[in-house]
Amino acid sequence: MSSSSGTVSFSVTAIGEGFKKNLLFRRGAKPNELLCVTGSIGDAKIGLDLLLKKKQESKNFKKNYFIKKFLNPPFRNDFIRMIRHKVSSCIDISDGLVFDSSKLAVNSKCGVNINSSKIPISLKAQEILKKKYFSLIDLINAGDDYELAFSVSEKNLDFIKNIANIKKVKVSVIGKFTKE
Repeated sequence: MSSSSGTVSFSVTAIGEGFKKNLLFRRGAKPNELLCVTGSIGDAKIGLDLLLKKKQESKNFKKNYFIKKFLNPPFRNDFIRMIRHKVSSCIDISDGLVFDSSKLAVNSKCGVNINSSKIPISLKAQEILKKKYFSLIDLINAGDDYELAFSVSEKNLDFIKNIANIKKVKVSVIGKFTKE
């Protein structure tokens, strides 16, 4: 869900064809591969809730970190293009970390274990969690982060982290794919 009280915005869906070698799918993860995510999880949920509850004066909305994260999701196109040949499956986190990660596992006919202590939560969101306005479960089940979740073999992790460093993209290993 997206909304704006300011300027008019448009959403566009493009459908087309691509070379199979350049495409990433939700299937392809293998047992023992790592589950990685980009960025921080849950900031957009907090931003959306702030907008819906209007807990701040509207003049401060554009300055609010969380609202910015909701209204201006990240674009990871350059990053994913540079690592696609090392990644076995990928999805954007639009429906929540748990749900979208499970899509990778189900489509790959395997399971996934996520270590909750490894999930990247921004420092600002950690402060919100300490105040108990939200729980970690709220943040990992909410959507609209538009970060990436992807599977990669351990041997390719250094390559991924080097590209992430070059592109200034935070990458966190948060789990592992399993046989079941």
